[in-house]
Amino acid sequence: MNNKPDRLVPLLLALTALLAGTISLEVVARGRAGNAAVIVVDQDVSAVRQDLSVEHSAPINDDHTRARLAASRGNRKEAIALYQSVIEAAPEQQAPYAELGQLWLAQGDDEQAIQMLTRAIEIGPRRPTIALLLGRALSHSGEQTRAEETYRGILAAQPDHGSALLALGNLLRKDGRLPEAEQLLRKAASSGGNEHRARALVALGRVQLAAGEEQPAAASFEQAVNMAPASIPVRLQAAEGYLESGDSAQLQHALDILAVATTIAPDLPRVHNALGQAYEKAHRSEEAAAAYKRVLQLDPHFHRARRRLVRLALKQEDFQQARLETKQLISADASNPEHHFLAALVAARAGQYQDAKNSYQSAIEAAAGKYPEAYFNLGLLERREGHLDEAIAAYKTAIDQRPNYRQAHNNLGVTYMAKKQLDKAEESFRRAIAVSDGYAVAWRHLGDALAKQGNYPEAIKAYQSAIERKPNYRSALLSLGASYRRIGNTERAVTIYQELIVDNPKYVSAHYNLAVAQYKAGRLKIALIALRRALEINPNHTSSWRYVALAEAAAGHPQKARAACIEVLDREPNDHETRALLARLEYESGDLAACLKQLKFVLSQQPDHQDALTLRAKCSPAR
Repeated sequence: MNNKPDRLVPLLLALTALLAGTISLEVVARGRAGNAAVIVVDQDVSAVRQDLSVEHSAPINDDHTRARLAASRGNRKEAIALYQSVIEAAPEQQAPYAELGQLWLAQGDDEQAIQMLTRAIEIGPRRPTIALLLGRALSHSGEQTRAEETYRGILAAQPDHGSALLALGNLLRKDGRLPEAEQLLRKAASSGGNEHRARALVALGRVQLAAGEEQPAAASFEQAVNMAPASIPVRLQAAEGYLESGDSAQLQHALDILAVATTIAPDLPRVHNALGQAYEKAHRSEEAAAAYKRVLQLDPHFHRARRRLVRLALKQEDFQQARLETKQLISADASNPEHHFLAALVAARAGQYQDAKNSYQSAIEAAAGKYPEAYFNLGLLERREGHLDEAIAAYKTAIDQRPNYRQAHNNLGVTYMAKKQLDKAEESFRRAIAVSDGYAVAWRHLGDALAKQGNYPEAIKAYQSAIERKPNYRSALLSLGASYRRIGNTERAVTIYQELIVDNPKYVSAHYNLAVAQYKAGRLKIALIALRRALEINPNHTSSWRYVALAEAAAGHPQKARAACIEVLDREPNDHETRALLARLEYESGDLAACLKQLKFVLSQQPDHQDALTLRAKCSPAR
């Protein structure tokens, strides 16, 4: 028998269950020995209690019937349009708002789900089933405070509501409030049916794992499995709990649980999908790919597995395979924005930037214009190609659609820096920090913006903030040293660079910056030692060659300085300052023709270069 519970639980049935008073179905699967086993499958909506119902479980009109049918068949656009028609015809009926809200939630559009479910609750009566769905949508969208208030509202009316206890306990666990989460989940596990109690025990085990209590967690997981031995969701959630830690021993526990799950339900795609995720965590890419391919054999429309195959192919830089998988995704469901987004990622990684842009635009169109991640990635591509205004527009759109998008604020600031609009850059970095004070990258970039404005004391504070949030942050330490040097505290700068070198002996930039600090302090021999070390690590480090030329010239070694100038100009022919230095060296050696040749090039590019003009007057006094 080849049962496929992921497809046997269409949205119509889930919605009908919501309205009729249950959210789970029972399907029969066969284990390896051929014995029938009852498997409880649900739509992951917090195990809604079975003693709840909504008045309007019968269809309101023909459009309502067709909407449910379209949803059950996966025709999302048709279902949404029909539900909207039902709502227009019966704006005060609760059921279509609730059903459309769950449809949006299943599709991943939390904003629309929140709008519909909130309206359903406003119309009344206030059903715990609908409030649970609203809490889930709020939690998904990052509105944890409102989600918590929603769950607590259910418990205020029904203190023993098992599903609300479970949902709130999970939310508190994710927020790190482990003692209260444990208390709620123990209460949830003390009553209700075996399936519900088993889920609560699994959630309790995850709290215990988060608290470092591995043995009690293992006992909770074992008790959960014993209480509902044929429940695939319970086993999957226990495995997910072990996967969260990332610990190798616990990862093996997850794999063991999933191996048993595959024997109980060998034809369940979601089991093999979870196994693929576990193999990915264990860095066993081939086995992960095999698991995902098994998923697609069982259900070619299980798009999550194919999306993981795309990402695995990208990790291996197998762009041909990744492109093939994305084509199949788009062919199967061109209305899914993520499929176009993945196609764009593949094209961008393969260096096909115009194709990537086109696919991001397709993703945005499929998402009805709202896809902040796609706009963010468009900004990356535009900036890469030097289209700074277009990049700024893309980042701004991403921020308009997600005001707390810290990476977009940060990258907008970086782009303003490239345009030398330092005030706007500073403002963007400060907004990124306002979203997330622990965002070390934004603190470092804020330091860069302040330093470029000459505000080194404030830049130092920003770099120190970055380092506090990310200890041993190399680039922030490097810039901190540079700012200390700029305000004349050379010794502090030198100390920072030396500490960086101790921790990172092959860090070229640390050797180079140490050399610059020593050069500025007049310690030419020490500067040259640091520069030679930098060039041993990277012989093509042009900046180091440039300072070798300056240091050798200052030390009175014209031939060595001249050789270093040639090294620089071989790599950067338009380096005016190095050509001007070479011209001076040629003048001092008496080769006026060579001096004038270099000066001619400098002045053709920069006619007002004062040192070049002065030197030209010396080389050709008759002019």
